[in-house]
Amino acid sequence: MRRIVEWVVLAAGFALAGAAAAVVARPAGASGDAAESAIAPGGVAEGGAEPAFDASGLPAIVLNGRRIDPAAPIRPQVLDAARAYLSAPIDLRAAGETRTFTRAQLGATVPVGRIVEEIERALRFRTALRRILERAGGEHALPVLVDVDDRPALGRLLAFKNMFDREPTPAKYDFGAGRVRPEEPGRRLSLHEALAALHDAFEAGASQLDLRVERIEPGLRLRDVSGADFSALLGWYETPYARIPEKETRNFNLQHAASFVDGTIVMPGEALDFNAVVGERTEVRGFKVAPVIAEGELIDGIGGGTCQIASTVFAASFFAGLDLVRRRPHSRPSSYVLLGLDATVVYPSVNLEVRNPFDFPIAFRVRAAEGKVRVEVRGARRVYDVTFIRDVYQVQPFQTQTIDVPEWPAGIEVVSQRGINGYRMRRHRILCERAACVRESAESHYPPTTHIVRRGTNPSLSMDGFPLPAGDTSQPYSADRHMMVVQSATETRILRKP
Repeated sequence: MRRIVEWVVLAAGFALAGAAAAVVARPAGASGDAAESAIAPGGVAEGGAEPAFDASGLPAIVLNGRRIDPAAPIRPQVLDAARAYLSAPIDLRAAGETRTFTRAQLGATVPVGRIVEEIERALRFRTALRRILERAGGEHALPVLVDVDDRPALGRLLAFKNMFDREPTPAKYDFGAGRVRPEEPGRRLSLHEALAALHDAFEAGASQLDLRVERIEPGLRLRDVSGADFSALLGWYETPYARIPEKETRNFNLQHAASFVDGTIVMPGEALDFNAVVGERTEVRGFKVAPVIAEGELIDGIGGGTCQIASTVFAASFFAGLDLVRRRPHSRPSSYVLLGLDATVVYPSVNLEVRNPFDFPIAFRVRAAEGKVRVEVRGARRVYDVTFIRDVYQVQPFQTQTIDVPEWPAGIEVVSQRGINGYRMRRHRILCERAACVRESAESHYPPTTHIVRRGTNPSLSMDGFPLPAGDTSQPYSADRHMMVVQSATETRILRKP
């Protein structure tokens, strides 16, 4: 709670009066100040009689533009002034955006009882407020004492912030136009700074509040990549997706996530941070609910499908010869990408990072259309021919789990999750620049995915006309034990060995 200095003085005087019971009564003829000290708690004189109101010689009291009549009950008048104060609008403004709320909606409260008590005491006794009024000489406007409940204030400010904040957009390459799009700065509103400013506005009785906006500069500017060449294809990869109504929200997420990565430029020695580029997968940022993998099982989640973009980006980066800084495989194999070339992402904890090892900028071209996600890594020249070698050295059979469903008729069985074997594999990458070749190796582990069957157990229910629940329609998964994929500037060749 913030107080104007005048009310700090009044509060101090009120607190002293609360301890008056311990003060010994003054002899007759004591000064006014001493006489006030002899008043017991509650404002009743030690003689037992409560002094009458005495407004003689006092200027008129004005609270929030309303005159307080000392001859009339004080509380209704203060209550009326408080209601007018709290219902008055206040405009929150920031960089051209304005939202209007009442002071009450922003958490302001007025301690009516306390104000009433102070005014009534000033009419009976020579309190701090009475002395202020006597010195005023004419009409005296008392500031409104305001408390602030930060919870509704923060709620309104947060809604304003979510509408207002904007992440910076770095310079990106527009492959359709064949040029670099300039950067756009971001902006951010500090909640705690805005809350402090709101307290000050309440105290001053302001009808509008200009909130300070922090400008956020993008990391990459147009001038940084002026003249960059992205004509050469360094590496690429494609993954399929099903164009059926049941996959509509997932396919939307594919295209939405792809739009964030498309055109991203990575300077020499710097990395593509997938979670930083795509951002948090929330409905506010445009993502939809679709199936995601969580602990090996498919469940509904915001942003389902984003991992296919990440996997395709990783595979294209693999064949482009980029540094593979951070990548985590899925907890189960993905049907759309070769085992060992997938990458899972979970904002903000599980990320994908690939670094540009070349002496020129690179750009990612990402498209999700016509049932296919295609990622290209482009730059000034192709450096490597790349070979992917996969060696599956252990296969772990999956387990089967049967779940009884008493709400289903006996005899009905539905595969709600198709089992997938577990795999342990070694992945090799051979990077060849003319006659010089380098070999890199890594391991990936995919635990078995449980085969889950739901089985009806109720013999009293008839199977006739019972709607059969939807099951897992995915095809059985298998992986070749040995595989080699060679990608050059002109073709991709796949050699398999069962």
